[in-house]
Amino acid sequence: MKTEIQKNKVSKNKMETDIHIRATMEEKYILKQKGKQFDIPYTTMMKKFALEGKVEVVTISEEDNKIMRALYSESNNLNQLTKLAHLSSLPEMAVEIQMVVNKLKQFINKIEHTHAK
Repeated sequence: MKTEIQKNKVSKNKMETDIHIRATMEEKYILKQKGKQFDIPYTTMMKKFALEGKVEVVTISEEDNKIMRALYSESNNLNQLTKLAHLSSLPEMAVEIQMVVNKLKQFINKIEHTHAK
């Protein structure tokens, strides 16, 4: 059984109501096409525009995507090394941890170099 605090916590983030608007078929088509441009559902696009006054498109280059995947992978390696360091003596892990840190620094330098252009 959930406590009252847990119930309130869940309901804060829950969409509790819906909104309906009237539009012509042509307007609905245009809204859907604009949503496709942003690669989000048109209802999400409309909500963002209504609340924020704009909808920004963030595109990630293939190179940045590769770097982000590599960073994610290395961060997982660092996390596992940290867990292992807690189980064994830290000095034994220092070399491996330093190797991962150096890889992460390389990826960060690539990102900085890519965005400095």
